[in-house]
Amino acid sequence: MRTFESAALLASAAVEDRDAPASDDSSQHQPEQPAQPGSREHVRPVARTAGALRCLAVDDDPGILELLAVWLARYDVELLTAPSGKEALALIESGEVHLLVTDLVMAGMDGIELLRRLQHLPRRPKVLGITGVAGGETLGMAFTAIGAEGFLMKPFSREEFIAALQAALGRELRPR
Repeated sequence: MRTFESAALLASAAVEDRDAPASDDSSQHQPEQPAQPGSREHVRPVARTAGALRCLAVDDDPGILELLAVWLARYDVELLTAPSGKEALALIESGEVHLLVTDLVMAGMDGIELLRRLQHLPRRPKVLGITGVAGGETLGMAFTAIGAEGFLMKPFSREEFIAALQAALGRELRPR
């Protein structure tokens, strides 16, 4: 089911991008494609300007990571990706991350355990959970009860995703 969800989201992103007005900014960069799970390439950030929002997206579905990279390419966001909670925790502990977008259900360390482990950090990032599992709304409410700023049910649109990010941050994303 997860593959279908990411394929459907990617297809909707392609339609939305095709229908979006063309940008006059010829300096726009294409987002870096996320690496396959298990490789070390996923730790490379998509470079942005100094002071960019640093966002870490965590999902065991590379299609979701690719989709989020496409959607965030329009904003001044430095995107890091990780295929697991364990690798995400290491990235968060090694540098400043402003916003964490994490799948709630993953093998090994899931999003809930990741959030619990972040509680001890002096500067915990804002957290947005995403899930596509049956009963996910109950899981998402539990996630917010233990400290997440919000959650989204898959599939979601680009507009829903950006609105949820902005709500979690308490501010609008800066366009590039």
